[in-house]
Amino acid sequence: MSDSASGCAVLGLVYGVNRAMVMRKVHLSASLPQIFTALRRAFGRALALTISVELLSSNEAGGSMISSAWQTFAIEMLRLGIALAGSLGLQFQWLFHGLERRLAP
Repeated sequence: MSDSASGCAVLGLVYGVNRAMVMRKVHLSASLPQIFTALRRAFGRALALTISVELLSSNEAGGSMISSAWQTFAIEMLRLGIALAGSLGLQFQWLFHGLERRLAP
């Protein structure tokens, strides 16, 4: 949290704003960009981990489609599976970025 947020919190308390309002309006607002960045990075890693686990152990998911296409040299199916996984990750990145732009100051 920045020094200006700490200063705003002290200023709000001096003027009689209750602690819950200071927490919501000052501290949470100052923390939202970092929270959304962490969520985007964590979701990206979780998606990559999920697809890599599906590559190894699943029979009916997107990762298994990529794995079976790779083993049978079905290049079109392999490209489709990779494109679907990439587009899913990109859509969630856009979703989190849009939420961040809307909710964070």
